[in-house]
Amino acid sequence: MQVFTFKPSQRALSRDFMQPPESITSQRLTAEIAAREDAELRLGQVTLALAQRDVALDYANQGWMLRHFAMEASANAMLITSAVGPEFVIEYANPAFERITGYASADIIGHNCKFLQAGDHDQPGLAHIRIALHEQREANAVLRNYRKDGSLFWNHIFIAPVRDAAGAVTHFVASQYDITALKEYEQQLLYQATHDE
Repeated sequence: MQVFTFKPSQRALSRDFMQPPESITSQRLTAEIAAREDAELRLGQVTLALAQRDVALDYANQGWMLRHFAMEASANAMLITSAVGPEFVIEYANPAFERITGYASADIIGHNCKFLQAGDHDQPGLAHIRIALHEQREANAVLRNYRKDGSLFWNHIFIAPVRDAAGAVTHFVASQYDITALKEYEQQLLYQATHDE
């Protein structure tokens, strides 16, 4: 038979192990409840932040969709081009551009607008537009352009830089007004003024 001697330092250790199981369960339960309440609070904060983000995204999407549908509905030709020169390639063309020029969007995306002049590149308005693009500023000019079928149309074009949140120019937007009927009327008036009937 072996005899154990009791020391006071062992007594302190044995007290923790001698507590009834109910008190250990109660302490754990209290700690788990506190941890769960903390997790629920954090989850509520995250849920609120996500809901606020979703509302902001919905609002931004509605604004984007409105602008998109407005450009799609415009009776005037609209283009969006890259701000990277010297090509300033087309990234978007609305249905009115397709209707006026005869070129499908799929055929022109990634190309420069030079195809519209069909070799008629010595127009004063073109030089004005090129300078404005390189200076990243607004401009407008009247140009002779050519449809896909080769027919001439007169175009009053307005360009404007599109800036990001930091103010850097990322794109250009171009609005094009087909003024062919106006030019034809001007030519008729000029002819009538210079010729006797």
